[in-house]
Amino acid sequence: ALAVLETLPHHGAVVSRTEPERAGRLLRRLVAEVGRRQQLLAAGGHAGLAELLEPPPHLVLLLDRWEGFTSSLAELDGGALAELVLLLLREGASVGVHLVITGDRSLGLGRVGSTTEHRLALRLPDRADYSLLGIDQRQVPAEPPAGRAWSADSGLCTQVALLDPDPSGAAQAAALTRLGARHGPPRAAPFRVAVLPSTVALTQALARVSPLPFRALVGIGGDELAPLLVDLARTPSLLIAGPARSGRSTALVAVARSLIVGGVRLVLVTPRSSPLERLPGVRLTGLDAHLLEEHLAAPGPVVVVVDDAEQLRDCGAAPLLRQIVAGAVPGRALVLAGSANEVGAGFTGWQVDARKARHGLLLSPQDPADGELVGLRLPRSAVGGPVVAGRGLLHVGDGLLTPVQVPC
Repeated sequence: ALAVLETLPHHGAVVSRTEPERAGRLLRRLVAEVGRRQQLLAAGGHAGLAELLEPPPHLVLLLDRWEGFTSSLAELDGGALAELVLLLLREGASVGVHLVITGDRSLGLGRVGSTTEHRLALRLPDRADYSLLGIDQRQVPAEPPAGRAWSADSGLCTQVALLDPDPSGAAQAAALTRLGARHGPPRAAPFRVAVLPSTVALTQALARVSPLPFRALVGIGGDELAPLLVDLARTPSLLIAGPARSGRSTALVAVARSLIVGGVRLVLVTPRSSPLERLPGVRLTGLDAHLLEEHLAAPGPVVVVVDDAEQLRDCGAAPLLRQIVAGAVPGRALVLAGSANEVGAGFTGWQVDARKARHGLLLSPQDPADGELVGLRLPRSAVGGPVVAGRGLLHVGDGLLTPVQVPC
C-alpha cells in the first residue's frame, strides 16, 4: 500500500521486501545521515536541531509489516539490516530521523518494542496480546471497530483518521496524492535510492560524460543512477570479473568506447572471439613482449584492453604488464576481463598485481570469495543470485561497493 508514496515529491524511495540490496542501501544511507548530523551538532556544540541556524529537514522511515521484514530481510548478513533499524531507533530521533513501524504482536517483543518511544495498539486477534504492550486488556472492548487504537503510553483510546470518507484503499491513495499536490514539493527533496534499470544504452550513457583521457565509463549506478567512471590515471588497472554470460565483454566495450572518446589509443587483445574485434585500435591475439612494447611506444595515452585474460596468464609480456599495473609506465594503463574463478588466480604474476590494486567490477558474483578480486569480502546477500548480464558491483579502492548496470 505504500507504493502510492511514489507519486509524492516528498518521497525518496519505496523499497519492497524482494529488494534486499536496495533495502540495505536505504538503511545504510539513513545511518550515514544520522552520523553526519551528529557530527554537525557536535562541531557547533549544539544540543539539538532547533539550535542550528539552518537545520536539516526531518526524515521519516515508514516500515510496514515488521513480521515481513524479520522473515525476509532482517536475517540477511547475520542480521545486519535489523541492527541498522535498531540503531536508527536508538539514535535517529535526536537528529530528526524518525521511524514509524507497523506489525503484529511480535513488534511488542524484544529490542524493537523496548526501544520504541510511542506504541499504539489496534485490534489484536488475542486479547492477551495487549498486555505485551503494557495495555490493560480490560479497557479494550471485545469487538473494537476498525481503526480504534489504544496508546501504550497513556492508555487513551483514539480513532485513526481517514483521508477520504471512502475507506477503500484506492480512495485513500487518491486522497494522499491530492494532499501531496496541495502542499507542493518540500524545501529540500529527500535523497533517492533508485532502482537499477535492466538495460542502459551506451550512447545515452556516453552523452552524460565529459570526455577526458583515462576516464573510463563502467556503467550507470549508485543511488542517483549517475555515470560511474574510473580514473585510470590514478590507478592504471581495472579488473572485470564474472561468470559466463555475465557481460564481461560488454563491459570491456563500454570502457573501451569511453576511452576512445577521450582520445586514448587502444591495444585490443582477444585470444578468443570477442566484441572488441569490432572496435578501432590495434588488435592482437596474444601478448608477445616485443610486439606489445612496439605498440606501447606510440605517442599519446595508450590502454591495453584484454578479454578472456585467464587464457594469457603466462605470457612473454608479463614483466611489462606488471610495470603498467604498478604505474611505472607513464601514460599507459591496463583493463582486463576474465572468469571470476580463474582470472587473478595464483600468488604472483601480472593478473595477481591487478587484483591487488583493489580496483574492479564484479559482475553477478556467485561466491563471497569473489570479492577478493577487488580487495573486499562480499556479504552473503550480494552473491549467489541469478546471472544478470551487465549487473555488477564496482569498487574503486574506497571500501564501498556501488551497484552498477553496464550499458550496451
